[in-house]
Amino acid sequence: MGDARAYVDERIRERDQRSQMVYKSLSEKIDGVKALALSSRRTLDNAGKRKSSARDILVKSIVARLVATALKRGEAAWVAEEIYGNGSGKIIDAVRDPIGWLRKSVSNPAMTSIAGWAAEVTGSQAIYPGVLATIAPTSIYAALKARGISANLEGVPSIRFPARQTPGGAIASPFVGEGQPIPVRNIDLTNGGLLMGHKCAVMSMYTSELARASVPSIESIVRTGLAEDTALAIDTVLLGTATATAISPAGLLNGVTPLTASASADPATAAAADLAALAAAIVPAAASPVYIMNSSLATSAALLLPGATVLDIIVSDTVSAKQVICLDSSDFVSAVDAGSIETTDDATIVADTAPLPVSTGTSGAGALTAAPHQSLWQLDLVGVRLIEDVSWAMRRAGRVSFVQSVKW
Repeated sequence: MGDARAYVDERIRERDQRSQMVYKSLSEKIDGVKALALSSRRTLDNAGKRKSSARDILVKSIVARLVATALKRGEAAWVAEEIYGNGSGKIIDAVRDPIGWLRKSVSNPAMTSIAGWAAEVTGSQAIYPGVLATIAPTSIYAALKARGISANLEGVPSIRFPARQTPGGAIASPFVGEGQPIPVRNIDLTNGGLLMGHKCAVMSMYTSELARASVPSIESIVRTGLAEDTALAIDTVLLGTATATAISPAGLLNGVTPLTASASADPATAAAADLAALAAAIVPAAASPVYIMNSSLATSAALLLPGATVLDIIVSDTVSAKQVICLDSSDFVSAVDAGSIETTDDATIVADTAPLPVSTGTSGAGALTAAPHQSLWQLDLVGVRLIEDVSWAMRRAGRVSFVQSVKW
């Protein structure tokens, strides 16, 4: 009887040991799954944060303004919190002060423009991309601004960027013998480009019904609409031939004589000749050459010239058909000053690309009224208006070339 009892007790102990081992194994697996889930959650959260670019947040803040205006839902900041929930902090900041938020969103390394390092000595400020370049990042203006030199116009009426002239004559050797004098070169500077603030304003209109659509749909429409309106408006002037006025800066092609396109019947030969001629026309050679062309020519260049993939090409359908522009982006300088973002449904507008004042002349029968004169309130529309002081210039003459009527 005792042996039987001992046998049963031994089997019970073995069963308990196996149960404990199974429990421990399951516990370890559950802990592993929890750790994996937590890691995945953090990865997704970080990915989501990385995807929230300055443009995304700015667009979301405009959507919150639009919905609040159209649906009379109270303050736009409350609407932003209601729509976007957790993680809406930056959006709310952008709603309340878009320009201030955009300035703070710029990340710079330790440099003289950062407070606490040497900003107090230099008096300079951190450079931020500006509202229009942020809203329309695929515009030619935004692309050149990112490649060139940027500045802030805040607090100053104008900024002039000097440029060094090309040294003339023979270049002295920098190698000297012991005890011999070191050659000295003169730093001859030209006046360079003068940047003066020019008021740039873009307006887009949306129906109030849009505010009742799903949030992703609203964001997509607002993002696309503002980007297209901004890019088309500003790039048309940027690539123009007009001289600078008190209202707008000069077009990049102002005073530039077009090159003669290659007459070769072979498209590949013509493309290579035209691109080479454009680069050669910039003397001295461009430090950072950029080609600007429409999507059709960019596709042709990629198919005809496999080596064209190494070229820096800005693609925009604002460029005229069969036209290619080349410039030294290191000589492109631009500046912006603080602007504003506004939404309203209680205004009257003149819906024209070249509007006249709402009314001119004497009152009564002699008054001249612009047309078409529309009421946003009557049409149940919401207007979004972007305003920013913008300026650009080339530091030196002869840094832009272009060709028309290419054969490829």
